[in-house]
Amino acid sequence: MAGDPDATVVLRRKRAGMRPRGAWILAGGVAVALSAGAAWLIWHQSPRASAPPAPPPAVSLAPAPAPPLPQPPLPPLASEADILARFPAATETYRFQDQPEIVVMQFATMSEQAGMLNRAATLLERARFPRDRVLDRTELNRRIRDQGDTPETLYFGHDYRTADLFRFFSEAEHAADGVGAEEAALLRLTAEWGWRADTNGALITILREDRKAGIDAAARATILRHELSHGLYFTSPDYARYVRRFWDGTLTEPEHERFRLFLARDGYDTGIEDLVVNEMQAYLMHTTDERFFNAQAVGIAAPRLEELRGAFLKDMPAGWLRDRTVLPATRRLPRERPRERRQRFALLRTNRTDAEMRAPPRAAWSRAARRSRR
Repeated sequence: MAGDPDATVVLRRKRAGMRPRGAWILAGGVAVALSAGAAWLIWHQSPRASAPPAPPPAVSLAPAPAPPLPQPPLPPLASEADILARFPAATETYRFQDQPEIVVMQFATMSEQAGMLNRAATLLERARFPRDRVLDRTELNRRIRDQGDTPETLYFGHDYRTADLFRFFSEAEHAADGVGAEEAALLRLTAEWGWRADTNGALITILREDRKAGIDAAARATILRHELSHGLYFTSPDYARYVRRFWDGTLTEPEHERFRLFLARDGYDTGIEDLVVNEMQAYLMHTTDERFFNAQAVGIAAPRLEELRGAFLKDMPAGWLRDRTVLPATRRLPRERPRERRQRFALLRTNRTDAEMRAPPRAAWSRAARRSRR
């Protein structure tokens, strides 16, 4: 009963499986924590998702390109004044400043020039030498001496277009004594310049001043301008066409023959028409030193020679050569007596072979050199 101290105290047993609310909460938290930890551990140990790996670089089976070889430097550019101011102790090479297709070689000695280019000259333009083969040096020098010259004085200056120079190299390989050391050196130089047989280029040469050999300052300047005009003829189709029109349309047939006779006496093969036309323009317009060319030497009266020069200059294509062409004062020929005139015209009417027999060929520049030493 209530309030009775002797009343029995009854202890009621809790129901099985029941927990207090706090215990449930604690158990739930532990379970969540364990689940989260297990999940984290599984995620951490498993491969993570990521972008697909980049494919490996392709491996080329082709050999790696070789590094470019250093190219030899081209000859320096030089003006006429630059070239004439040089007195080289060894051969020097330049590209002409106003026409870089023209390469100028300046030799220190006549023998060096002869060794490199005499066989090219005799193959390409000298009369009484074969056109289809290169002579060996012994026969070449013998023939030159038989014609009254020396190998050293055969030419004071050379000029060749690229195609003709490579034709010479090809023929020289079949010569009895092969390509010479000097000729091989020139062939290597053309390779350094990037020249081939179809390159639009020209090689011209001069010698350093040598008064003992007749090459003074005036002669050297004349030779250089003469050879440069050949270089322009070789490399400028416009100029070459103009020269040809002048030859065909302005010069008369007797004047053609007088130029041929003049060139035959200097040893040129006058059967090569392009050679004759080219030499005509170089002598007529660009050889102002009368030791090398004058009215009397070519057999044309002085007034007519002045007229021809004026006509050539009047319509000459514009450019560096026209700008520097100055008409020389032509020396008047002495008055001829009637008998002398008849004899001169009779000579001009004579066929070329007979004329050449009466006047053995001489080198163009060497004749002048011999006169200057008298």
